[in-house]
Amino acid sequence: MIFEHPFGARSDDATLQALADLLPLLVSSEDAAIVAFHRLARDDAFDRAGAIALAAIEAEERVHFALVDALSQHLPPAADARAARHAARRFHGAIAAPDAAGALAVVASIDAGICTILSRLLRSGGVRRVPRAEAILMRIHQEEAGHVAVSRRLALASPEAISGGAGALLSRARNARSELAVLVLHFGHGLEALGVDTDRLVRDLGRVPLGLLS
Repeated sequence: MIFEHPFGARSDDATLQALADLLPLLVSSEDAAIVAFHRLARDDAFDRAGAIALAAIEAEERVHFALVDALSQHLPPAADARAARHAARRFHGAIAAPDAAGALAVVASIDAGICTILSRLLRSGGVRRVPRAEAILMRIHQEEAGHVAVSRRLALASPEAISGGAGALLSRARNARSELAVLVLHFGHGLEALGVDTDRLVRDLGRVPLGLLS
């Protein structure tokens, strides 16, 4: 069945369902990012410039959440949404870091992973059948890349990293990436339906990009 989508795109049921099944991953990511950057922006570990940069990221994450949530309102219900939400909550609980430097390392590694996911989606061609969704994902991808750069810079400038604790930050980042790879497996069907090689994506997400925290 082909029909006119509320966002102005002509798309098939299978594509819209695949997008719907994938959105809980992005919604949970944006929601967790809002919480993380809200706390970081108010942490006394950062100077005024750092706090302003983190607050600006929080504001952008709130826009991302609103965009993805609005998109979801015009898509079918996600399959296994309850299981997806449970997996996402477990993931974010597993990667939580109590200290600012560790949280930044985790955020940088996860946001870099989200960039990889979005890049594969945008290259695959599946989302091109829903231009409005493609535009939203392109915007999020571009801005998340900036978030990675800020989080990385602040993490490497932290007293922990300067005093020789960069190895511990990298270890946290590796753990976060491993957990992200496991989480993405729950969304493999939607990714494959949109043309993404899930096996390759999961393999790449399991590794921290070279130079991210060094």
